[in-house]
Amino acid sequence: MRPQSTFILSLIALILALVTALIWFFIGTFFLSAFIAGITSAVTNVDVDASVSNIMPAFIIILIQNILTLIIVIVCFVRTLPSRNIDQLKKDGMVCLILGLVLMIVSPIQVISSLLIIIAGALLLKEANGQLYKLTIEKKEN
Repeated sequence: MRPQSTFILSLIALILALVTALIWFFIGTFFLSAFIAGITSAVTNVDVDASVSNIMPAFIIILIQNILTLIIVIVCFVRTLPSRNIDQLKKDGMVCLILGLVLMIVSPIQVISSLLIIIAGALLLKEANGQLYKLTIEKKEN
């Protein structure tokens, strides 16, 4: 049986990532659109308003960012399911650690979700190391 704590952490990270991605989808589009307008006006020395020409690239960037975020979180959730084979603890722990770091880079707004995934990966690795060093002492009856 795999540890339940990693499953709970990844479940919380999944729910939090869904909510944060939905909020970031609306707020981030306009934030990034204003950022694009500011950079464009600084480079071209022309006043640029937040318009469709700025909102569409921002929308596409935020959409790709949210899709990558949800893929990463769902993969980590599946990797921490209690029904998975216990022999793959070390591999699953490394995957969760790496994907947690990738999530932090891809979507900095998802800091809490990525930290929860990193903690779940570290717990999986700790459990895998504990599995390697467990000894079973059996008494033989004569």
